[in-house]
Amino acid sequence: MTDEQTKEIRRRLDEDLSLDDFERDYRSTGEAATQFFQDLFVQVLNFEETTSPLGDATWQDIPVHEWPNTARANAARLFAESGNFRVIYVELEKLTRTAERNAIQSLTRSDRTSGWAIDGSFLTVFHAPDEDIWHLVTPYEEDTDDITTGRPVLRRYTLGEGETHRTVANALSSMDASKGRLAERIDEAFRVKPVTEDFYENYKGAFDTLSKELRRKGLEIEDADRYAHTTLNRLMFFYYLQKKGWIGDRKDFVRWFHQQYEESDEEDVFHEKWLSALFFEGMNSPEGGEIDADLPSDVESAITGLPYMNGGLFQPTEEDESHTFLSDSVLKSVIEEFLEQYNFTVTEESPYDIDVAVDPAMLGKIYESLIVEQERGEAGIFYTPRTEVDMMCRVAVYEQLTTRSDEFSNLDDEQLVEFVFTEPHEWESQTDNEREELLETLRELNIVDPACGSGAFLVGMKQALTELYRKLGETPDYDLKEQIINENLHGVDIKGWAVRVAEFRLWLSLIQGEDELPEERPVLPNFSFKLHTGDSLIQSVGSIELPSFKEIRRDATEGVFKKLQELEKAKDGFFQGNIEDQSIIEEKQKELLIAYIDDRMESLEGAATTQSTLGGGATESSQQSAAEAEAEIEQLETLRERILAGEFTDFIWELNYPEVMLSGGFDIVIGNPPYVRQEDIIDQGINPTRLEELSSDEVNDLKSEYKEDLREFVETRFDVKPYKTSDLYLYFYFRSMDLLREGGTLSFVTSNSWLDVDYGVRLQEFLLTQGDIKYILENRSQRTFEEADVNTIISIINKGAPERLVGRPSFVSVYDPYSQFTDTGTLNSVLVGDGEESETLSFQGNDLVVRNRSSWRSIELSAAALWQLGGGTTTRTGNGEGEAIPQGRYRSGKWGKYTRAPTVFFELAGKTDQSLSQLGEECTIKRGTRTGANQFFYLPSKYYNAHREGETLVLKSTGEWPDAEYESELHIPREYWMHQTENGWEPNLVLKTSKSFDTTIFDLDSLELGKGLRYLLVIDDPKSELKGDMNEYVEWGESYDPSQDDLGRKRTGFPSSVSGRGIEWYDLSEDLQRGDVLPMKNINTRHVYWFPEQRTWIDDRLHGIEVPGDERNRRYLAGVLNSTYGTLSCEVNGRVNLGQGALDIATDDHKATLIPPLEDVDTELKDEIADQFETFGTRSASSIFDELGATTPAELSFDSVAEDRLELDRLVIQELFGFDEDTHRQVYEGTLELVGQRISKADSV
Repeated sequence: MTDEQTKEIRRRLDEDLSLDDFERDYRSTGEAATQFFQDLFVQVLNFEETTSPLGDATWQDIPVHEWPNTARANAARLFAESGNFRVIYVELEKLTRTAERNAIQSLTRSDRTSGWAIDGSFLTVFHAPDEDIWHLVTPYEEDTDDITTGRPVLRRYTLGEGETHRTVANALSSMDASKGRLAERIDEAFRVKPVTEDFYENYKGAFDTLSKELRRKGLEIEDADRYAHTTLNRLMFFYYLQKKGWIGDRKDFVRWFHQQYEESDEEDVFHEKWLSALFFEGMNSPEGGEIDADLPSDVESAITGLPYMNGGLFQPTEEDESHTFLSDSVLKSVIEEFLEQYNFTVTEESPYDIDVAVDPAMLGKIYESLIVEQERGEAGIFYTPRTEVDMMCRVAVYEQLTTRSDEFSNLDDEQLVEFVFTEPHEWESQTDNEREELLETLRELNIVDPACGSGAFLVGMKQALTELYRKLGETPDYDLKEQIINENLHGVDIKGWAVRVAEFRLWLSLIQGEDELPEERPVLPNFSFKLHTGDSLIQSVGSIELPSFKEIRRDATEGVFKKLQELEKAKDGFFQGNIEDQSIIEEKQKELLIAYIDDRMESLEGAATTQSTLGGGATESSQQSAAEAEAEIEQLETLRERILAGEFTDFIWELNYPEVMLSGGFDIVIGNPPYVRQEDIIDQGINPTRLEELSSDEVNDLKSEYKEDLREFVETRFDVKPYKTSDLYLYFYFRSMDLLREGGTLSFVTSNSWLDVDYGVRLQEFLLTQGDIKYILENRSQRTFEEADVNTIISIINKGAPERLVGRPSFVSVYDPYSQFTDTGTLNSVLVGDGEESETLSFQGNDLVVRNRSSWRSIELSAAALWQLGGGTTTRTGNGEGEAIPQGRYRSGKWGKYTRAPTVFFELAGKTDQSLSQLGEECTIKRGTRTGANQFFYLPSKYYNAHREGETLVLKSTGEWPDAEYESELHIPREYWMHQTENGWEPNLVLKTSKSFDTTIFDLDSLELGKGLRYLLVIDDPKSELKGDMNEYVEWGESYDPSQDDLGRKRTGFPSSVSGRGIEWYDLSEDLQRGDVLPMKNINTRHVYWFPEQRTWIDDRLHGIEVPGDERNRRYLAGVLNSTYGTLSCEVNGRVNLGQGALDIATDDHKATLIPPLEDVDTELKDEIADQFETFGTRSASSIFDELGATTPAELSFDSVAEDRLELDRLVIQELFGFDEDTHRQVYEGTLELVGQRISKADSV
C-alpha cells in the first residue's frame, strides 16, 4: 500500500464512479461500469485482465440464464484475476441482499464457475439498473475450503453517490495483487473490526469535546453527558436517513446544511438557531408548516419539507430548554473531522451479512464500550456478538413454541426447529391452519431484556421474528416491524442514554429495507412505554421493597381487567402518536396498580376475621391466618398511599408493564447482564464522575448499601440467602425468573463462574427448585468477549413449578465457533435428537447420558441427580413414582465439569471396579497462610532486611518506608521467629512461592532465604508482655498506612487489614497452615503437586494437603496426584471463568478429586507408586505438553511420553484404577484436548 495508490483509488471512486457518466457512454451502462472496475483492479491494483476465450472481449461473460430464477441477474462478467482469485461484475434486477446471496450461491454451484468459486476466492461488484451505488462483496466462511457446506457471511462495501470513500480506498489499496498473501489481505480488508475501533476512538473524542464544553457553559455532569449523546444521536440520525435520499432529496444533507450556514453571515448560532430549527421545526413538526427561524429561503424550504419523525428523539429535552448551546467551532470539528469521514448504513449486521460501514449495531457497540471504559477503566469493545444474539433469540422462541406444542394441530419438535432455524427459502409452508397457529403464538410473545443496554437483543429478536413472520407469508415491511416492536418487545436499562441508543436502533430498523419513506405520520413510533430507564433489580416505594404481586394477580376482578384493557389501548395510541401526553398513560398505570391492590385488600378482609370453635373461641389456625392477613393489609395500605403520593423509584415492573406482569409475566427474558465483580457492585445509575468526587469511605458506604438491598431482595422474595461474594449478574437470574410466567424461558449469556464457584451454589439450588434447566452451552473453541477477561456460558432455562426437581438439564460443549454450530442440522441434533448413538455412564451413583458428535458433546442428567450430586436428597410424589421433591441441604454443584471434562473422565469414575471417594474425605486440605500483612510477618521484607545472630533475628531498615521515620535496627528474640523441636530451636520458615525450585520433590535446605523462603513471625503474647524489640516492631506495624499497595489499590494499615484474630491483630497462631503435599492455586500448562522433604508453613499462594498415616501414604498420594490422572482432575475441577486462560483451583476444587480410599489400596501397589514418584519427582517438572511429547491428541504417541511419567501413569491408570492401555491413551488425549482448548480459547479473540 502506498499513499499515492490510496489517493488514486479515492480519486477514481469520488470523481469517475458516476451513473450519469456511464449512461452517457457509448456502451451499455453495465459494460461501462465493468470497464471502470476493470481499469481500477488492473491499472491500480495490478490484477491481470481476464479476456474472453476467443480474445474478442476484455472480459468473460458468465451465462446467467443457467442460474436459478432466485438469482434475478441480468448479466455477469469475470473481468480480473490474480492467481486463483477472481473479480466479477454482476448486474442484478434489484440491488438487494437476498439477490446478492442467491447470485453468489449460483456462482459456487454452477458447473462453469464452481471450480474456482467454491472456496470463496472471489470479489463481486453488484449493481442494478438506475442505482447510483455499487456493492463490493466477498463471501467468507471460517475454516473451510467449501463455502457451499454452510451459510457464508457476505461482507460488503458500498461505493458511489453520497458515499465517503476514505475507508474503502484504504481497504482496496491493501489488495495490491503484486504483493503476496492476497487472499489473507483481502480477508483483512473486509473486516469490520478496524472500522469499529477507529469510529469508537473518534466518537469518544467527539463526545468528550461536546460534554466538556457543555460543562464549561454550566451544565451538570449528568446533564452535559446526556446532552452530548443526544446531540450526536440527532446528527447521526440524519447521516443514516440521508443515505436513503429522504432528507431534502439529498444524500449529503448534513454537509450541505452546514455549508449553507458557513456561507451565511451569521456567527456562533449554528446550534442555537439552525440546528434547533432543523431538529424541532423540521423533524418534530408536520410537513409544510412555517418556521420561525429567519433562515435562507432554500434552507427553510428544505426544513419545512422534512418528514414528521417524532419518536421522542427530536422532542425538546430539559437540556434543550436550558438554552445551553454548542459553539460553531466544536460542531464544525464534529461534522467535518468526524462524521463526514465515515459511511453510514441503516442496515444492521446479521450473523451472515455485514456492511463494512457504521451501522446501527456499531453504534450500540460504541455505547456499551463507553460504559465499560467509564466504569471499569477498561478500554475496548464489549458486546455480545451477533451470532450468539441470533442463536439465543431463536432458541428462546423455539422453547416457547415447544412449550405450547399442544396448541399446534400437527407440528412436532423437528418441524419447529426447521421453522425457527432454516433460511426463509428453505422453509416449506405448512397448512393454513398450522400457519395461523404459529402466527397467533408469535403475536402473543412478550419478550424483555432487563439489562438491554443499546438494544442488541431487542434488535436481534426483532430481526428473528421478522424472518419467522416472513416464512409464514407475512410481508416484512414497516407495518410488520412496527407491530413486532409494539406487541412483542420490551427493555429496561439503568443507563438512560443507553436506552436512547436502543430506541435509536429500533427506529432505524423500522425503515431498513424500505425503498420509500413510510406514509405513517409521524414516521417514528414513541417507545417511551416500551423501553424504560431504571433499576431492574431493586424495586421500592418509599423505603419499602415491593412485595410479590402474584397473590394480587390471582384475585383480580373483571373491573380491574377492564382497566387493563383501557391501559393497553392508551399505550397503543401513544406508540402510534395519536396520544401525545405521556402523563395520561402514567396515570392509567397508577390507577390500574391501585385497583389491583384494592382487590387484594378486599379479598384479605375475610381472612382477617377469625373462625370460632364449637365452644365459641377462635381457632389457633384462624388466629394465625387473621394476623397474617391483617399484616398484609397494613403493608398494602402503606404501599397504596405511597404510590398515590408518587413515592416510588423511577421504574417498577408492575407499574411500568402492568399489562404483562399482572397477566402472569413475560414469555421470554433474554440478555447479557452486566459483568460487575462483587467488590465493584454499586448503584449503576450513579455517574462515574460523581463517584470520583466522593471519598473512599463514602463510595464504600454506597456499595455496602446497594449490595445489602440486592441480598435483601433475593432473601425476601425467594427465601434464598445469596453469598456476599456474588457477582452482579447473579441477581439478574433471580429477578428474571421472577419476571417469567410459569413455562416462560430465560436466555442469558453470562460468566461461567457460577457453575463452579462458591457463590454459584445458591443460584444452582434456586434454578433446580424453581426452574426447568434445558441447556447450558459453553463454547470450548472461542471466547464471546474480546476485551473482557471472562469465559461465558449460555443458559436456556424454563420457569417450572416451585419446589419440584423437573427436567433433564443438558450440558453442551461446543467445539466449533458458534457461527459454524448454528446450522439447522446441528441444532436439530442438539435440541431434538438425531437418533444416533448415545452412551449411559454411571457417575457417583447417577446416570449420565453422553452424546458425542464431531462439533459438540452433550451430557444430560436429571435435575434430581444434580441435586443429589450437590449433597441433597429427594423424595417422590405418588407413592414414590411421581415428581422428585428436593430434601436436605444442597451444598456444592461443580457443574463446570459437565461442559469441560473429556468423556474419559466420567468413564474413569463410572467404570472402575474401585470404590472412589473425594480427596477431601481422605485428607485435610486448606489454603495457605493468609496473613493480610506479608510485609510485617514475612522477613526479610521490603522495609527490613533480616539476618540471624545466634538465636536473635536482627532487622535492619531498607529506607523504603514512605513518609515516616522508623527504627533502623531491631532485635527479635527467638520465641517470635523460631519454634522448639526435639532437636532444639528451629527457625519458623514459610514457603512463599514455588518459583525458586523446579523439581516436584524439593529440600527446604536448598532454597535461598529471601526468595521463595522467608522467616515467619509468630507472636502470641499480649502487647504488655512482648520481649526485646518486638514491641517497637509491632508499633511500626500499626503505623503502616501506605496510600497504595503495589497494585495501586487503596489500603489501610495492618491492624485494619488483619483484625479479628487471637489476642491481638498480630496473632497468627490460628491461621498458620502446613502441608505434606502442596497444590498450586493457578496453573498455566505445568501441573505440579509440590512435595517438600520437610514440612513447613506455606503462604496462601499454595494450598496444603495433610495426608493421614505414614510416609508411604504421603509419597503414594503425591504420586497419584502428580500422574496425568491428577492433571486431568485439576483441569476438570478447576475454574476457567477468567478469559486469560489460567486455571484457578481453590481448596474445594482439590477436595473434589476422586481417588480410591487410602485404606483400600494394596500395600504393594502403594509402594510401587511411591517408589516411581521418587524417581519421577527428582527431575525438573515440565509443561504437560512436554511431558507427553505432544500438543494435540493427533500428535500423541506413547513413545513420545517421558518414560518416568509413562510408568507412573501406568501404575495409576491401569493398576490402581484397573483400566487398559486404550483408556490410558484416552486420558492423555483428553488432557491434551482440555489444556489445549483452555489456552487456545484465551487467544481466540
